[in-house]
Amino acid sequence: MKILKLILGLFLIIMLSNQELNAQESTLKEESFNIGSYHDLWIDSLIPRYDFHKSIFYNHPLPFVAIFALANPNCPTEALKDAIQDNLKLKFTTNDVFKSAVASNPNIQSSIAYQLAGSSRSIVLAYLTQNREALKEPVIKQLLMSKDPGIYELLALNPFVPSNILFELSQSPVRTQVMLINLALNKNSPAALKIFLAKTGDRTIRTCLAQQVNQAPDVLNILAHDGDLGVRSLCAANNSCTSNLLLYLASDKNPLVREAVASNPNCTVNILNKLVNDLNPMVRAEVAHNSNITLSDLNSLVKDPIGKVRYALALNPKTPIETLMTLVKDEDPRVLTAIAKQAKLDLPIKKALLKSDSIAVLQTLAQRVDLSNDDYISLANNPSTIVKMALAANKFIPSSCAELLVKDDDLSVKLILAENNFAGNDNVYAQRDKIFNTLYNLNNDDIKVALAKNEFTPVAVLNKLAQGNNTFVLRLLVNNKSTPNELLVNLAKTDDIVLSQRILSRPNLAVEIYHSIAQSAGKELQLLLAGNSKTPINILENLSASKDIAVKAVVAGNIVTPENILKNLSNLDDTLILLELAKNSKTPISILEKLSQNSFAKIRLKVASNPNTSIETLTKLASDPNPNVRARVAHNLNTPSYLLNKLAKDNTWWIINAKEIDNE
Repeated sequence: MKILKLILGLFLIIMLSNQELNAQESTLKEESFNIGSYHDLWIDSLIPRYDFHKSIFYNHPLPFVAIFALANPNCPTEALKDAIQDNLKLKFTTNDVFKSAVASNPNIQSSIAYQLAGSSRSIVLAYLTQNREALKEPVIKQLLMSKDPGIYELLALNPFVPSNILFELSQSPVRTQVMLINLALNKNSPAALKIFLAKTGDRTIRTCLAQQVNQAPDVLNILAHDGDLGVRSLCAANNSCTSNLLLYLASDKNPLVREAVASNPNCTVNILNKLVNDLNPMVRAEVAHNSNITLSDLNSLVKDPIGKVRYALALNPKTPIETLMTLVKDEDPRVLTAIAKQAKLDLPIKKALLKSDSIAVLQTLAQRVDLSNDDYISLANNPSTIVKMALAANKFIPSSCAELLVKDDDLSVKLILAENNFAGNDNVYAQRDKIFNTLYNLNNDDIKVALAKNEFTPVAVLNKLAQGNNTFVLRLLVNNKSTPNELLVNLAKTDDIVLSQRILSRPNLAVEIYHSIAQSAGKELQLLLAGNSKTPINILENLSASKDIAVKAVVAGNIVTPENILKNLSNLDDTLILLELAKNSKTPISILEKLSQNSFAKIRLKVASNPNTSIETLTKLASDPNPNVRARVAHNLNTPSYLLNKLAKDNTWWIINAKEIDNE
């Protein structure tokens, strides 16, 4: 169906006047980054860019059978060759459609692609540029003869275009801003091309080059001497920048460039030593945070007058304990908070931080996994709700701490505790039942909601929650992956349709749950059961005998419905059921053969689209009096080449309703 919509999009684009195309090209060229004149138009946004429900589409008949056949990868070479001959007595636009369909075919032969590349129509060339199999060097050379800026832009962005061609594009007289940006973005562009762009491109192009991963050193060397501050800064931050280049940039007059140098992981000890006394505090902060900093340089920043520098130093995982001991006396709470985030801390430092009156520091400590029981208890007794909330979320807290938090006066603390899995502490994990039972006994609806969502809530508590009448809690229990099948069986007996729907959406349901729901299922649930690929066969069999036609039809469309049930349903004279059978990819060949003879064209159309339809049936449908049916045969990837050869010559013109395509 995506291919079908793509082709339909192609037809609508062709209907646009040259004036509209030129206007779009002009607009796109004004957009400065990463967009070609045809890039959005042809590649990524064919469907979203145009509304197929406009009257211009309805009022434009086309020979769709032939067009779908030509776009089919199985279409034979002779049919493709015939379609692109200029002597076809067709409207000019239609000839474009034929050629474009051939140009998009992944099995196009080189000789045909070469012939198409000589077309004067941009839309044909654009489709050819996006066909990877067609882009052999002679074809690309022929495309370049078009001198079409939009085609050049598409080729410049295509990673399958050879590097020598990409360089040739950069030297051509047909050069647009978008084409040069695309060349800069293309991962296949050679270093020589990027050097050329670094020397001659505008700021947008140079900026693009400066931030590219794995950029060639020679390109960065040029950009390091760029007159634009942004380009130099991006170059200095690039991980591909060599130490020699970083040393040069470390002397840049602008602090933004020096800051980028100091942040670069390739920055050497010598360069960091040069920048450690930089007059700009942001540069010194980056030096302080760089993992390559030496101990002597690190210690020289301990007494830096700017808190931001000391903060960066406290964050650096390389900062030794001795230095942290000095920093822990800092009056700036940001510095202390950074220390509290360090992965490894000595006991004296932890004790010093616990004495802080900063909520941020204590909040950070409450998230640590290596405090003593006494330290956790100390934090649990802190008057700050924010600190206790952080502690309640910590899965490493001891049971004694959890028991204190359960009794806290603030509901927020208990709610977060009810969401905790306590998986980090074996001792508290064993006490989890007691903690969660205590929370449940508080009889608070919000806490019950949190417990129902928690996948680590003990089964005993889940069972208690299931006995309540809170609909929201029950629905959350159904969503909980830890809810056992035994509990789901009981929940399935409810009259709540939404609850049953959610149960049916769960994977790996026990068979008895399906039976429990099926026993009292109304129409809505019957439809869900009928369409569910996990529904037991005996339930599908019962549903196939339903008096409701819609239920039977959904059973007919279910890919797991057994063949005997499908055969029984095929004997019913109901259009809805037969349509679902015709669409079902698991419908047996014999039933599809029978359906192909139905008087209702839409049923035959679905058979023609079905991937399980036999070649014999497709052959018969290829001569169907309804062109829509023949078009679907032409679109079917199982249609053999000899049929496509025939369908490619089908000259029936009609209008396809785009709304019908969307609904298929």
